[in-house]
Amino acid sequence: MNISVINNFKDNFDTLILPVSKKRKINSHNKELNKKINKYIELYSFSYSDDKLLSFDLEADNKLKQIVLVNTDLPDKLQIRDTLFNVFGKISKKSKNILFINYDLFFDESIITEIFILRYYKFIKYIENSKKHKYNLFVLTNKYVDLTESIELANSVNTARDLVNEPSNVLYPETLAKSALSL
Repeated sequence: MNISVINNFKDNFDTLILPVSKKRKINSHNKELNKKINKYIELYSFSYSDDKLLSFDLEADNKLKQIVLVNTDLPDKLQIRDTLFNVFGKISKKSKNILFINYDLFFDESIITEIFILRYYKFIKYIENSKKHKYNLFVLTNKYVDLTESIELANSVNTARDLVNEPSNVLYPETLAKSALSL
C-alpha cells in the first residue's frame, strides 16, 4: 500500500474520489474529466442530508473505471471519519491507483491517510494463498503535507490488531513481551 501527496494532476489512475458540494463547481483541473464528472452529478444530486457518497462504475474500455463523489454539504462535520471509511469501502477490488482530489482542503490529508490504512487492514497470517490488495493512493492537494506521523499511527494500530488476533498458543505473556521489545 503506497500513499503519496501530489501537487500536479496525473491521469494514471483508475478510481477518482472527489469531494462535491452544491455550492461549488467541480474542478479537477482537467477539462475532459470535469465534463465526465459533471455528467454524473447531473444524473444524481445529493438531495438528502444522509446522502454521504455516491459511486459510479464506468465503462470497461475506459481507463477511469470508478468515480466516488463525497458530499461535503453534510451538516455534521464530525461524520468525516465515518464517511471516509465508507468511501474507501466503495472502491472496487479491481482498482489499483486511486486519486483523491483535495484541492479545496475540505478533508485533512492525515485523516485521509489514517482511514485509508485502517480500512484495508486484514489479518491473513494463517490463511493459505491469501493476497493483500495493493492500492496506491494519490492525494492531490495544493500544499505540502508530511504524512509520516499519520502513516506510523495507523500502522501502529494495525500492529496492535495483529497482536490481538494471534491465537493464545502463539501469543502468550513471554512472546508478547518479546514482540513489545522488538517494536
